[in-house]
Amino acid sequence: MILSKKINIRPTSSVYATYKRLSYQPWTAIAEFVDNSTQSFYDHKDELMAQKYAKGLNITIRYIEDAVEGDRLEITDDAYGMEWTDFQRAVVLDRPPKNTSGRNEFGMGLKTAACWFGSLWSVESTQLNSTTKYYTEINIDELGKYKTEEIDVQEESVSKKDHFTKIVIKRLNKRIVGPRTIGKVKELLSSIYREDLRTGLVRITYNGNALQFKEAPVYTDDD
Repeated sequence: MILSKKINIRPTSSVYATYKRLSYQPWTAIAEFVDNSTQSFYDHKDELMAQKYAKGLNITIRYIEDAVEGDRLEITDDAYGMEWTDFQRAVVLDRPPKNTSGRNEFGMGLKTAACWFGSLWSVESTQLNSTTKYYTEINIDELGKYKTEEIDVQEESVSKKDHFTKIVIKRLNKRIVGPRTIGKVKELLSSIYREDLRTGLVRITYNGNALQFKEAPVYTDDD
């Protein structure tokens, strides 16, 4: 059964559209999502790793080119996920996370990066040991046009074993196409998260390819 509730975003509904003018690059914007995922994993590492068959954190980045419906970007993780209070913080502009000492210090990353990438985006999440999954969609154009004060959130019952967050961005302002751009995104994300990847507990894939940081060769003196 799917229920519905609302999140009040007054009086900042028109501000969301301004974030498409930020000086992001595709890899730095994607890094905002990865920061949230990795911080969620590290904050709840013991609890997550205590689960049966746990192997660590998986972050899946997919860029889908679609000439008919339009390209879209999807970022999915199996970190701790979000309950209602954290879910509200994730989408409302003036609500920072409870833990401001980590990678998502100001709590703006998801919102600003999603708005920079596209004018229609959604967030879906459920927290480990919760029985509720939340889903909402942010339509930037409609927020600005109608000065919307509330956004709808769908609630659905799920298993307590489920834990994930999925972000889907459509009507893209920025596309990730061409081998040079795609290669740079993968290379720089591999570099940014090299310490996480080295642990073996964090796995990041881009369109099915696991990111790996190429270590610099160790200099040896043959003399």
